[in-house]
Amino acid sequence: MFRDRRWQEYPSRLGKQLNGTGGYLGVAGLLLAGSSMAAGAVFAGPLLIGGAVVAGGAGAYSTFAAIPPKLKNPAEHLQQPIAHSELASFFPPVVRIGTFGDTLVGKTTLKAFFCAEVPPTHADRTSEFYSYIATLKNRPDTYVAITDGAGDQYSHQLESAENAEILFVLFDHNRGDDKDSVVRVRLREQLEKLIQLDSHLQRKRNEAPIFKTFVLFNKQDLWPSDDPAQMSQLEEFFNSTKKIVENARWTQKFQFIDHSNRSSNNMIEIERALCHTIDELRESQR
Repeated sequence: MFRDRRWQEYPSRLGKQLNGTGGYLGVAGLLLAGSSMAAGAVFAGPLLIGGAVVAGGAGAYSTFAAIPPKLKNPAEHLQQPIAHSELASFFPPVVRIGTFGDTLVGKTTLKAFFCAEVPPTHADRTSEFYSYIATLKNRPDTYVAITDGAGDQYSHQLESAENAEILFVLFDHNRGDDKDSVVRVRLREQLEKLIQLDSHLQRKRNEAPIFKTFVLFNKQDLWPSDDPAQMSQLEEFFNSTKKIVENARWTQKFQFIDHSNRSSNNMIEIERALCHTIDELRESQR
């Protein structure tokens, strides 16, 4: 019973109740009791008793209403989309994992791997914004909430990053899953969005930085490694993104990884890194 509610919040909730509805009822009770002083002998007793009852009832109401709501068990919400605003209502607490990246960059596929889902096809492009409760494959006792949303809904991306404890930022060289040519417009758009993210998080997370940010340069298996000119463009893009993250104050730690969602070894390495980071996060919170 005592572990399924946040009882540390009770004093502040009680104070708000006493200052709110309960307080109004209490004042009404005191006024009613006070009016008995001016009433005749016939009405004084009932008014005094009535005032005491109302005032006492106000205190009882406030005491009951201030009880924190019961927390949800994440095990009962696995594989269900959860509104981000509800994540604080779970016990054991879930680790908030945010994702940031452009359309078709691989965010949903990464989430699907962590959650043991079938990876999405292009027809399954994300259109809603939600957090997905899951346990990691090798950590069935570790509950995570992985935020996902439409890549073309930029507000989704900002909210996902802003509320994350661990953030994955994904980049690629091309929207396609079978093309190796570098699209300069794609690189420029992604860099511009990273600059906007950096500005947003400077306002929102400088005082309470994200614990760790993973920057994944995705679709490594499709990079045009045999074309020096295109690889030079790609390296220039990578260096620009690294400089922004390295100078950021909104993340305590960061790691850059050349990655491919289609590589089982890469995905396993990412999961190991995530598990290690979660252990570090929990240790820092003790």
